Amino acid sequence: MHVSHTEEINDSVENIWRRLSSLEGIETYLPIVNKSQVNGKGKGAIRISDINIGNQYFQIQEKILDFDDSKHFFTTLLEDAPIQIRGMQFNFLLNSKGEKKSTLTMSTSVVNPDSQSMAKNFFEMIGQGLKRIHEL
Repeated sequence: MHVSHTEEINDSVENIWRRLSSLEGIETYLPIVNKSQVNGKGKGAIRISDINIGNQYFQIQEKILDFDDSKHFFTTLLEDAPIQIRGMQFNFLLNSKGEKKSTLTMSTSVVNPDSQSMAKNFFEMIGQGLKRIHEL
């Protein structure tokens, strides 16, 4: 089953891409992340994040599988995560809709219905968080 979410953000692709593609500071726009650490840049980079969802605390490790700076696209693999989402790949694509308007499309494929709702919630939180930061 395909899951996707598109968020329209009133800022330039360059500004949003700079924040999103660095992988750093995810805790500023994804409220379930307490802290994160990034090792590397672009394809092969690793991000380790401490997550808090309700009373659940855990750590995830993402690896960048595909990265295209010119097309504003990357894919992450959840290498280490809770079993419901471990092994999932998340795609991020940023498109310009004008000088100060962009769309961020996030997508994944899932088998487990629980994973579907988790992915949808993650995407909505990321989109809303980036929108809040870039539209201040």
